Amino acid sequence: MRAPRDMLVYHRPIKKGDKINIKKEPWPTAEFAAGYLKYLNKILEKDLTVLEFGSGGSSIYIANRVKSLVTHEHDPVWFEVIKNIIEEDGIENIDIRFDKNYENNFKCSEGKFDIASVDFCCSPKRDKSIINAMKCVKKGGLLIFHKGPGFKDERIYPILKKRGWKKIKQWGKWKDVWRLNE
Repeated sequence: MRAPRDMLVYHRPIKKGDKINIKKEPWPTAEFAAGYLKYLNKILEKDLTVLEFGSGGSSIYIANRVKSLVTHEHDPVWFEVIKNIIEEDGIENIDIRFDKNYENNFKCSEGKFDIASVDFCCSPKRDKSIINAMKCVKKGGLLIFHKGPGFKDERIYPILKKRGWKKIKQWGKWKDVWRLNE
């Protein structure tokens, strides 16, 4: 598939007409890639349900290791790219949803998912998505999010702590893993 407009994928600018080759795994930087993927492989199990904000290679990777994945995407071009890959690969346990304003429109049953992942950076959608994802995770479940540029610990961390979350893992300055106390 060709990129129809400029976009950033895996920290590499994709220009109009470039071929998009999706790495079918999360895109962590070399700084923590091995440890992060090892951790994911340890926690992902076939009976888990996962909620994800920000579709991509991580969606394919996670879906191949869990019962089901619901993933939300706000970019129409990227949505089509990932949707086509899901269809081409015949992956049936991914429910990919498009909504330009999912951070405002998203609703879920409280405690529905085992894991929630907010896997994009550098967007105001991130903070609101983290707050929405908190509500959807079962007691004892995990919330994984990408911090990246512009992330303000003092905005999100107090909310997490007040709602019973505890940080259990961190990869450099980029990724956090929190557990909802049982």
